[in-house]
Amino acid sequence: MDVFLNKIGSITRNIPLPHMVQLTDAISAEAGTVLAVEVLAEKHVYNQIELTSGRLATIMKGDVLAVCLGARRALRGFVGHVPERVAVGDVIHLLNMGGVVGICTGGSTHEVGEPLPVRVLGGILYRGAPAHIGDFRKVEWAETLSVQAPLILVSGTCMHVGKTATVCELIKQFTAHGRKVGAGKLTGVSLARDSANMTDHGAISAYDFTDAGLPSTTDRRHAVAVAKGILNALDRSRPDALIIEMGDGLMGGYGVREILEDPEIQAATRAHVLCAGDPVGAQGGRDFCAALGLPVDIVTGPATDNSVGTDFVRDDLGLRTANARREGARLYELVNETLLARLTRQEVEA
Repeated sequence: MDVFLNKIGSITRNIPLPHMVQLTDAISAEAGTVLAVEVLAEKHVYNQIELTSGRLATIMKGDVLAVCLGARRALRGFVGHVPERVAVGDVIHLLNMGGVVGICTGGSTHEVGEPLPVRVLGGILYRGAPAHIGDFRKVEWAETLSVQAPLILVSGTCMHVGKTATVCELIKQFTAHGRKVGAGKLTGVSLARDSANMTDHGAISAYDFTDAGLPSTTDRRHAVAVAKGILNALDRSRPDALIIEMGDGLMGGYGVREILEDPEIQAATRAHVLCAGDPVGAQGGRDFCAALGLPVDIVTGPATDNSVGTDFVRDDLGLRTANARREGARLYELVNETLLARLTRQEVEA
């Protein structure tokens, strides 16, 4: 059976899919399997899909989409999983704007509405074989970390606390100072715009977990190997620094904790920036990360939007602050000071 794809989700961006594709009834119910689905309804909120070009397109009833099976565990958004079996005619749900689909089990419907239902038309064939994003990965997983560039990690207390904005501001500042940056996002659910933002701000290379063949990082057993593969791949471009976003929050369902407590990643980290939503989050994030063995060096995010938060973080928590949206130059200076201090201490210890 041949169908015309009205819209091709960015989750498939590493597969050069044409708009006219052939389908198969044999569907593997696993994360990464690429499907053609028919949209069964229309919405007025959270009603767009990110295309492989990076553009957002409004989804219409009757559209045929290229999407990918996957799971999502968003605190603000949808929660869903890959069904045990998938057959032509099954009704499943669009879980995110990148084109991840599965069975929705809950979510913040007051923010994103009810999940959009879609009917499975079949698995998409590419050059005669069932398409799977894992077969088109740009990055291989790794058991060992082997990076030379200093690692700057940006984590957060939750979604929507400014992690991507902080990463992009740091990339811009490092680039403006003549330093080459490799950038990446290690955890979360697939959306191409994050990596695109990083290159737009000057990163010489940018990868995320979808480049490693995953629609999301909800299977935390693989989080560390995927993270090390991404970091190793970024380091091959010989950057002066690696600036890395940890998608979602410290205590979320995407493997952030597993990555932050890995000894090799801790040893490679030269600066750790925490985006905190409020003073309570700043204190909780500080204590949580200290217990993992990767202390916070600098706090940014909404907790630093005015003096109420910055005074608390500085005076009560003993941490430095810089608001990424208003104090980009100061944020760069603090990160650079941390890098130099760590380098000097290592030289003395050696």
